[in-house]
Amino acid sequence: MKIALVVLAVLVALVVLLLLVGLLVPRNHVASRSAVFDAPPDRVWAVLVDAERAPEWRTGLKAVEILPPLDGRRRYREVSGFGPITYVVEEERAQERLVGRIADEGMGFGGSWTFDLSREGEGTRVTITERGFITNPLFRTLARFVLGYEKTLRTYLSDLGRRLGPPAPR
Repeated sequence: MKIALVVLAVLVALVVLLLLVGLLVPRNHVASRSAVFDAPPDRVWAVLVDAERAPEWRTGLKAVEILPPLDGRRRYREVSGFGPITYVVEEERAQERLVGRIADEGMGFGGSWTFDLSREGEGTRVTITERGFITNPLFRTLARFVLGYEKTLRTYLSDLGRRLGPPAPR
């Protein structure tokens, strides 16, 4: 019985510590990663804007539902392990820049992803910048110190490489 109380006390102390650390971690974050692919910008662009086919190549993405536009902006809902998340396309400059934002509120996290494309030699550099926020202090701690803010960016670029062909050697 005494051991169980000690274990419980340690677990409660650990959760409290993680929450306190999370209160010190900023709510907002910015993360960015890039890779160069042996594909021209028009081919990369075609893959990025084809939300409907993204489940064919994106890890963990189960389905995408195209939604009616809102104020002239494309919208779609992705279904993954996080559940359904609705996105709105905030900016589209063909073969240069694509900005998508999480449209759902009250999820505990949100933000935008900016895809910048630039020609590099015969290939294309894709830079993804995430401007996000996490409201829950415990999840902020986990995102900052366990998962890392760049994990989803690295996964996305890796998946994109499988779709386009591997990143160009640098």
